[in-house]
Amino acid sequence: IIDECHHASAKSYTTILSYFRPGFILGLTATPERADGADLLEVFQTVAHKLDIRDAVETGVLCPRPLHTCENEYRYVRRPHQRVQVQCP
Repeated sequence: IIDECHHASAKSYTTILSYFRPGFILGLTATPERADGADLLEVFQTVAHKLDIRDAVETGVLCPRPLHTCENEYRYVRRPHQRVQVQCP
């Protein structure tokens, strides 16, 4: 069982999984899309259940969350495989 299985396509995980060669792997994650575009189906052959945020709100599993935005002097920069960095003027 792998929690936060969106990390499972990383080299560290694939090395461990190839060493142990489990007969069955259950992966759990709330964020199945990876920023690097890696396909989790290379690790997990099938998807047993998938519920995106929109569907979860529409079915009442989650309540709608208001989105508030504001302009400021900060600029957000995303670099591949890094957390968001804030650059001040």
